Amino acid sequence: MVKLYYINSLFTLFIDSQKEDITKFLQKININQEAFKFLTFIENQQIEGFGIDDLYEVENIKMYYFVRPSIYEQIKNYIFIINVIDSIMNKFDSIEIYTDDANLNIVTESIFNIKSSLLEGNNKVSKSYKYIFKYFFRSAKSLRALVKLLINRDKDRFLVVSHSADINKIESEDGDLYYDTQLGLVVDRLKSHYNLLNLQLLNSNEHLTKSIVYKEEYVPFELFSLYKRVRGVKLLKQRKITNKLGLLNRIDYRYRGFNLNQVMINHIFKDIKGEYESYAQEILCAENFMKYFKIKKCLIAGEGDRGRCFITAAKILGIKAFAVQHGIINEYSPSYIVNCKNQNKLIPDMTFLWGEKYKKVLKNCTNIYNYNNTKVVGQVRTDLLRERVNNNIQEDKSTIRILYATQYIKDLLEPATKILFEALNNLYLNYELVIKLHPSDKHEGLYKQLVSEYNIKNVSILKDGDIYSMIKWSDIIVSVHSTVIVEGAIFNKPSICIVMPKYNDEGNFIKDGVSYSARTWEDIVETVKRVYVNGEDILYAYRLDYIVNNFYKIDGKVTDRIIELINVSER
Repeated sequence: MVKLYYINSLFTLFIDSQKEDITKFLQKININQEAFKFLTFIENQQIEGFGIDDLYEVENIKMYYFVRPSIYEQIKNYIFIINVIDSIMNKFDSIEIYTDDANLNIVTESIFNIKSSLLEGNNKVSKSYKYIFKYFFRSAKSLRALVKLLINRDKDRFLVVSHSADINKIESEDGDLYYDTQLGLVVDRLKSHYNLLNLQLLNSNEHLTKSIVYKEEYVPFELFSLYKRVRGVKLLKQRKITNKLGLLNRIDYRYRGFNLNQVMINHIFKDIKGEYESYAQEILCAENFMKYFKIKKCLIAGEGDRGRCFITAAKILGIKAFAVQHGIINEYSPSYIVNCKNQNKLIPDMTFLWGEKYKKVLKNCTNIYNYNNTKVVGQVRTDLLRERVNNNIQEDKSTIRILYATQYIKDLLEPATKILFEALNNLYLNYELVIKLHPSDKHEGLYKQLVSEYNIKNVSILKDGDIYSMIKWSDIIVSVHSTVIVEGAIFNKPSICIVMPKYNDEGNFIKDGVSYSARTWEDIVETVKRVYVNGEDILYAYRLDYIVNNFYKIDGKVTDRIIELINVSER
């Protein structure tokens, strides 16, 4: 009897009551590539002369591109589930499926005609009231920033949209402090040129404490969201809307012979009109917001859905809009890899990129980015790193210092952690382990449980801390696709990427030769032995090339280049 369980976003396979490693039955398939190919297949179709991006427009702005990243992630999840079930069904005649996930239940019944048992989930709803006082203190911080903005009329007003996730603890001469490592240096410099309004997006309730401790002035994005709730619907009613969403039913949703029509129409597109309206309201409210505060220029961290709303609003108003690359860009990045006609309002006047590699990806894979609206400047964080980069090699090889950089997605973090812990138990080498939680990782309890279960010694689990000091301390970095791998490369630290079926080298770190690949605990043990014990680091030269292609220059002048380009645009 074959039983497949999908509980808490994790697959577990039992064959005759014996637990089996599910990865043995899965095809080596790139889920990101599969999902993006399917999305592109949908986008290339024409129904009565309309593409999917033509079906809902507000003042000729195609709202599809604001929801596209979310659509891609949902497609990716369904395609992963389809491939898992298909692979197992090809090996066995009959299978029983048990799950607490409604998405898998949908797939089994609508695509495979299998009746799965839907179990009651044990997900706990977060009690938001426990955050009320923190939200109050966070909002109170905005009063000073707004008063200063309104009183100061000597300088042009400049809007920055930043992220709470980028606030990190760093070590300084004055002790530890919380600092925006993505835009902080740029914001500090802009203050001397402009009257600055920093609108900070709260990425998670887990960031509330550090956003309050953060000493720089900002206005919480929640206040803008409150304005949107009050004014958004009325503003949208006053605008020209084109709605042809009825044509969604006529699109071909076949994937590898599977008909995904029910999945797409009844689930992914179930509330698509409401999502389009919400983003349209955000654009219109951002437009009013910038007009009211007489904003002259803006700088956005990333070009995801909400950031793109402010970019579009700025372009409508003729305000100079700039954006800083926020995360790895590859050929499957739905926020960046866009091909559409006459939609210049979707992108900023200039995107500041980390390295030449990303400029080539945008130029070769899109028709909206070009050499004029993209500038390679390097990564701002490296201005903080430059003075701290040196080889911190320990002579004593009897103990290896491992930095494990986590992710926040449950179906990724748990199996990856189990692989690492199994490797540590078979390492035959003393180790010190630091588990650095991703800013959005809420699963500290799970790591503690696994530490106890696997009897892991000499371990620290850190929510906060200076990540650069941790990198410098470490001998090797382990992750799935955290950008800590990238920062480790700056310190020339070897790294291991644990390859998960659904997340196949998502950062292209293995493909680019910056990280060693590990699919099993045995791979980790072998890599540690070869690289650390025997000193055979064959990727050393690749990491040096990676720095050049991905970070342009680590010269402490990235901020200077960004400020110069912003000021040149004025002249």
